[in-house]
Formats: sequence, C-alpha cells, structure tokens
Amino acid sequence: MFDRGAIERVYSLAKKFMPTQSFPGKGVELLRKAALTRRGLPGAGSGLPIDEPAIEDMFAKQTGLPMHVVSPRVPVSYEEMIGFLSERVLGQDDAVGAICDVLALYKTGLANPDRPIGVILLVGPTGVGKTELAKATAEFLFGSRDRIFRVDLSEYKDYHSFEKLIGDPKKGTTGMLTDFVRKSPFGVILLDEFEKGHSNIADLFLQVFDDGRLTDAYGETVGFQHALLLLTSNVGSDISALEHAIGFAGEPKASPERIEREVRRALEQHYRPEFLNRIDRVLFMRPLRREDLRRIARRELGKIYKREGLVERDLLLEVDDGVIDLMLDEGTDTKYGARPLKRAIEELLVVPLARALLGGGERRFQLLRVARAGHDVSLTFEPTEASRRLDNLERRARVSDGEGGVVSLSLSDVRSGVGALYESLVNLERIADVTGMRRELASLEAREASPAFWEDAFGRSGVLVRRHRLSVEIRRLEILRGELDAVRELAEASFIEADDSVARELTDTFARLRRRLTRAEREILHFDERDQGDAHVVVTPAGAQEGAAAWAVDLARMYASWARERGYDVELDLAEDGLCHVHVTGAYAHGYLRGEAGGHRLLTAPADKSQRRGEAFLARVEVLAPGEQPKQVVRLDDVSPIRSYDLWHSHGVRDRVTGHAEGDTRRVLSGKLDGFLEAQADQRSAKGDARTATRPDRGAN
Repeated sequence: MFDRGAIERVYSLAKKFMPTQSFPGKGVELLRKAALTRRGLPGAGSGLPIDEPAIEDMFAKQTGLPMHVVSPRVPVSYEEMIGFLSERVLGQDDAVGAICDVLALYKTGLANPDRPIGVILLVGPTGVGKTELAKATAEFLFGSRDRIFRVDLSEYKDYHSFEKLIGDPKKGTTGMLTDFVRKSPFGVILLDEFEKGHSNIADLFLQVFDDGRLTDAYGETVGFQHALLLLTSNVGSDISALEHAIGFAGEPKASPERIEREVRRALEQHYRPEFLNRIDRVLFMRPLRREDLRRIARRELGKIYKREGLVERDLLLEVDDGVIDLMLDEGTDTKYGARPLKRAIEELLVVPLARALLGGGERRFQLLRVARAGHDVSLTFEPTEASRRLDNLERRARVSDGEGGVVSLSLSDVRSGVGALYESLVNLERIADVTGMRRELASLEAREASPAFWEDAFGRSGVLVRRHRLSVEIRRLEILRGELDAVRELAEASFIEADDSVARELTDTFARLRRRLTRAEREILHFDERDQGDAHVVVTPAGAQEGAAAWAVDLARMYASWARERGYDVELDLAEDGLCHVHVTGAYAHGYLRGEAGGHRLLTAPADKSQRRGEAFLARVEVLAPGEQPKQVVRLDDVSPIRSYDLWHSHGVRDRVTGHAEGDTRRVLSGKLDGFLEAQADQRSAKGDARTATRPDRGAN
C-alpha cells in the first residue's frame, strides 16, 4: 500500500515536525492518516501504492503548513523570501533580511531541532512595522496571518499574571499560551512590549528560549520547536536621548553604528544578561523615511479601493499625488510613527467620500477624482465611457407593446428579460409539441395527392382547415424564435454601442415581442378547438325600462370596436329593440370573447337630479361558436351580473369574476377590453382549461 519512499518520508517528517512525540507511534499515526486520506479520493481502489508526494500533501493539509515548508520538492529561493516579506513590510530591509535568514535555516533543516525556530527581539519605536513583520512571517511560514498568538505584556505587570499563560490549578484554569501551542504547534508567538511585563515573565520564557519547551502549571510539557518567537520592545527608542535618530524624524542624524550601540546599551540596562544571551538576534526597526510612508499610503489606498462600498458601486478611484503629500503632512508624527497615517487617510479621504456617496444618484463606473485643495481634498465625479453606457442601459422609457398597452422598460430590463423570454419560448415549443405538429403537417401534405383526401377536406372540421392552422402555428413560432434571436444579439451589442436610438428601438421591439409571446402561449396552449374559431356575440337587454336597449347597443359597439382594432372581420347588426348581434370572424375570436358571457350592469346618474339613487341597466351577453343558437327569452331574474360599469360615481369598470378593474369607463366602452379578456382567459388557463386536453392526436386525420 505504501512504497518505500513514502515510508522514508513519513519517518523524516515525523522526526522533524513531531519532536515531542515518540516513535514508532507518531510514524504509524501518519501512515494511518495517509491511508484514510487515500480512501476518500477518486481512484482509491486502483491498487496503486501511496507515494512520497501523497504523504507530503496529506501532512501539509493536516498541519496547515504550506507545501514549500513541508516538501523539498517545492523550492523557495532566498530572493523569493525577501520579496514576499519586503512587499508587506516596507522600509525595514535589514530586519526582513535577518528574518529570512532564520526562515532559510528552518526550511533547509539546518536549524537547531531542540530550540524554537528563532527567538528574535525587535527594537524600535511604535508604528514602524514590528507587528506587521510578525504577521507577514506567519503568512509565509505557516500559510496564514492568523497563525499568530499575541501576548500584550502590558497586561502582565503583576506577579501572578504569568498564571494566565501556563494555567492555575487552584482556579482550575489552563494556560492561554500552552493551550495555543498544543493546538497549533506551528505558529508565531508575538510577545509585544516585553519590557512592560513583570520580571517573572522573562524568567518563565528562559526555558522556552533555551530548550524549546515550557512546563505548564499541571506539570505537562509543551514543545515550542516549531514556533517562532518574536519579542517587541520600545527600550532604546527614546527620540530625545538619541538626538532624533530613532522614531519618525526624516533622515537620521546619527550613524547606524551609533544607533546600534545606544540601543544595546539601553537593552543591557533593562534586561539581565542571561535573558539577552538567549536571544538569537536583536533587530533594530529603523525610522521610516518619507518615501517609505508614501508607499505605505499607496498600499492603504489600495485597501480602500477594495472596500465594499466602492466595489458594489463599480467606482473608479483616482487619487492625485498632492493628496498623498497632504496625507503625509497631516498623518506623520515623530512620537507615534506611521500609525497616524491611517487615521489621516480615513479623515481626509474616506469620510468625505462617504458623504459624497450619500448624495445619491447613479455613480456606477464613474471616475471619482480626488485632488488636493489646500489643507483639504476635493472630490469630483466624472463620467466614463462605461458609465455613459450604463446610463444608457438603465434609462427607462415608456414604450408601446404594440397592442395598445404601454410599459416602462430600460435596456437593462431587455438584457435580463431576453433569457426569460427564451425559456418561455422553448417551454411553449415543448408543450405544444412543435415536432409533432411538423410531422402531422407533413403527413397531411403528403396525402393531398390521394383523391380520397379531398372527400373530407372542406368545411370547418375538414383537414384543409387543420392543415392551415398547423401551418400558421408553426410559422408563428418560427417567427417568434427568429425575432427573439435577433433581439438577444442586439441586446448584447447595445451596451457597447450606447446609442439612444438603438436603445429605444430595442425596448420597443422587446415589449412587442414579449406581448406576442404571451398571446402565443395563451392561444396555442390554453384555447380549445372552439376557441380557435369565430365568435357570435348576442347582446340582449334585460328588462323593459327605458335605456336598457341603448345600453345593449353600447355593449355591442364596444365588442365591434375591440374586434376591428384587433384586425378581425366584423358584422354588426343593431335592432331597435336592443337585440344586437356581433359576428367576429378570425382566429381565436371565440377564445377571447367567451368569458364575456353573463350580465353586464351599467350605473348612470339619475335623469332627475333630485334623486339620490342612480339608474341601473342590465344586459345579457351570449358568446356562441359557429352553429350554436342564442336563447330567445331573457328575464331580468335570469341574468347574473359579471361586470359593472359606473358612469356616475367611480367612473370605473370592475369584473366580479376575475377581480380585474380599470378606472376609465368610457375608455373601456370604446373597445379597450384587452385587460378584461386576457384576465378571463388566464383564469381559465390556471384552472386547467387547456387546449392540449382536447387537441386531436397527431396524424389522426
């Protein structure tokens, strides 16, 4: 199961990285984990042995160590180490180089295996990068900036504070430091401001620095052989004592040699010799030059570019060099180093930017130019080619749907809606069985050569009518698909063109296409055989009161106006007694009009204005298919109103069956009926009154 190289690699990894555990147990445990890992991978049953790379990969995942630390097969040059840390810690080349020396010893296996990876004292004023160096080292060596345990020694000034690190049996508490190292033996231990801790803290760490191990309050030993200990101290960084040579004061006035002598003298005065003697290296973090701070400022600006508020708005940020100079002037301090620079960036740039963004308005893809204005900054939003395209994309316009309706659409609506329309069309073609329709049409056309074909070819139920309807429906779907493909291509190109006229034409086309597709879905899927044909509308006044006949005539004219506007052939027969006939000839006339059957009630103002109640008139509407006969007698009690028309109070029309309502009664009576007719048809569709249930089988003719 394991080849020889894998077993040897397990031995070397266990020996190097698991010194506190014993053989053979630690080696066997690694082999067991490798076998379990292989079991869950593809090809686990192939019978191939586990090799050396598989062992290294498993170990890296188990420990969280990067492969360049675990495997000698992943080379890392000294220059790569320098580049990684220098990119994150600016202006501290000497300290970076010294840290890389320690990392090189660990990577190559030349470090003392019985001591920590390194014990390094970082000396320098606040705000020059000591903590950032620790985090960057953890990121390179252990794969994450979070593999760091920070101890702020300013919180460990009293005698018993060391118990927080190693535990206290009397209180039943465990040590924070020992717990961390047990769980994460590979990490950076940052002992911040070490000089502020109680003297027994230094005594506690003597055994860690010397032997790489620490015994907790319960007598259990914790190994630090794979921990890098970084101590920071401000001892020796007094600016006035070194004639402004340390801290933030431009170019140092003292030589580096003098600075080092003064720092060592200060350290020797504060720390005992046995403590300093166990420190591997003392690194002086030098003052940051103005050019270093400029690079830090640019890096902080880069972080601002990535903030959620700018990313979500797709804003382009351009900061002039003068603004960076202002930040350096306002954000540097000899006492606090570079830390005030971040506050200056927030106050001079981020806060004004937040105020500007609160102003509202569409800013996406615009250029935000930040320039210096004395001791302040000015912010200017400038349009870009992309923002102009976006403005064109988002601009809404009221367009006609081609059938009397008006909708508000933007180019963005079109681009996002094309996909939904395409899915609807594909679904329509699938349910309507376009392939079967084509087969049936081909079969009918092939039978035309037979004399028997013509025997039952004519008439409303003849095969010629069937063939014609199949041909029309197939062609209708083909036209919709072609137009939808064209709209989809234009929608993608429209953002690039950013042409107002193109956008207007495209939104118009999309609105009409969406409307036509909706009608096609309704007519092809949900209208039955009777619905596909002509309609005979009979309007009869209910009751003999004066005005009832006139109301019936108004209704008949309403249907005739609607039909003519939709391109149907109309024959209108108006009788003096109010019995009206409207013959509507054309495809799907019956399907749209059949929901009108029932009572239609009109409410008008009373002829006598002194009366408080209006006058109501009722008419019955019948919708017949060809060959059906209307009822001869209409009694008022037999008519149940389905719709009310108010010309007195609300001036609105409300359908009691569908709930659809419109506010302009006279507009509806002029023939603007689509809202009511479509609501009726869609309600029937929702109840399952679908054409597919009554459609004849393909090839039945």
